[in-house]
Amino acid sequence: MNGLLRAGAVAGALFIALLAVPGAREIPRAPYTGIYHRNLIIQEIAPDSPNAGLDLQRGDRILAVGGVVPRNLNHFRRLESTGRIGETRTWTIARGDSIFDAPVAGAAAGPDRIARKTAFFILGMIFVVAGIIVFLRRPDVLGVLFLVNCSLFAFIMTERPSTGVPFLHIAGELIYDFSIIFLPATFLHFFLRFPGTEIRRGTRRSIAVRVLYLPPAVLFVSTFVMALYRYTFGMHAGNDTVLIAATALSWPVYILWSMAAFTRTWRASPAGQRLKFRIAFAGLLLGIVPFIVVMLLRQFAPGIAMSHAHLSVLFFSFVIVSFAYAILKHDAFNMTSFFRRSLSGLILAGDLHEQYPAGHEQPGEYQPREASPEEA
Repeated sequence: MNGLLRAGAVAGALFIALLAVPGAREIPRAPYTGIYHRNLIIQEIAPDSPNAGLDLQRGDRILAVGGVVPRNLNHFRRLESTGRIGETRTWTIARGDSIFDAPVAGAAAGPDRIARKTAFFILGMIFVVAGIIVFLRRPDVLGVLFLVNCSLFAFIMTERPSTGVPFLHIAGELIYDFSIIFLPATFLHFFLRFPGTEIRRGTRRSIAVRVLYLPPAVLFVSTFVMALYRYTFGMHAGNDTVLIAATALSWPVYILWSMAAFTRTWRASPAGQRLKFRIAFAGLLLGIVPFIVVMLLRQFAPGIAMSHAHLSVLFFSFVIVSFAYAILKHDAFNMTSFFRRSLSGLILAGDLHEQYPAGHEQPGEYQPREASPEEA
């Protein structure tokens, strides 16, 4: 594999880790409103929120903070972070055809919120470290794909420091969109290449590898155009419902496809190799099933309140940890080494057979012999 690609994968992982450190430090310093939203559309207000008594409803749209219209989510986060703990700021809210102001208070983040964000930060760092360790152990295509998946998961789970630079607002949004859209494809690519054997041309897997990045590429280009449009004309300009739905549906499709590819590989593997795959298979099920359930509920049952749905991402740690353990403990992915050892054993057995034909003593093998006259 191209050395530049390997270096880029490692550099990207380290860059994500470096950005996450100042992002984590901002968590206890930023004012906490307890207002949960999705694309600036209010979903619910946490029970421990300092704004629990406000007349805000699910579906209300956040139009401005302190009179400033947010251009995207990163800009909105910057507007939130510029407030002080204990300060009340005016948010402009739209409900249907009416627009009104709401006094939103910012309190210190509670221990539960800090603990949850810290857990995400630690888990993200574990992903980065595990990805780099596996890559150093296995610097081929499979190792690079493992590192890329770990890095993308870490980027999604961790926080970046807020900034007032407009270019970084739009760049951060595009990188985040790229991670969300392409992660299912890199996840599937890893399992199509698992456990590292070459994919022959003309097979179904070779065709899948060639086309699996086409749908996310189309989605990302469309999202890129929409992000620039909304950043220019305002956060609520345009309707990206179709793009959001397509991205949400791509996750279960690609992940279920990944499970099918892994199951087929597991069944086709030698018996000894299947035993080593058991912990990886268990981690795959524990990590994927809860996440798919949450994704489908969000898409087809949006009215269900799921304030802790984001915790489903934590279950993916089972996937990363189990596969990293299988690599480091059992070398489960190194099928080349497995077949090399098997082939070496066969060659050695053949050489011994030629040097010591049947009826002759072989090294390490006891053969009874007749006693000599003196011994008799």
